[in-house]
Amino acid sequence: MSNPFYKGIEFRWEEHKRFWNWLAENPVANEIDWPEFNFLPREDKFGICFNCGYEKSFNKKYVPNQCPLSKNCNGTTDYCFGGLYEKWFNSKNLITRSELAKQIANLPIRDDWDWKTSTGEPYGSR
Repeated sequence: MSNPFYKGIEFRWEEHKRFWNWLAENPVANEIDWPEFNFLPREDKFGICFNCGYEKSFNKKYVPNQCPLSKNCNGTTDYCFGGLYEKWFNSKNLITRSELAKQIANLPIRDDWDWKTSTGEPYGSR
């Protein structure tokens, strides 16, 4: 299924899943190591998040609690994905990092928004 849309803006959910599954398979790696980010200069890779990127495209600036996967995001990493990101980021244990990355990859999309497909039909894979 294609990526979902909310108010006409696409959330790159499939990319989010591919990204975090890659991190689960490569627990030594960090976000900037993802091969699909090779088109960006290294300094621009820090803080890349498909969820925050979606939110910023919708609001043109960061507004807390607009993450497509987390209702409790306040714009700080300790709350990102219900605290999973902070745990992943700070973990030195490769098994733990892999497990946390898998959890993040498989977070469900928020069900309190009216998600649509690119053709305007209700998004049904939730």
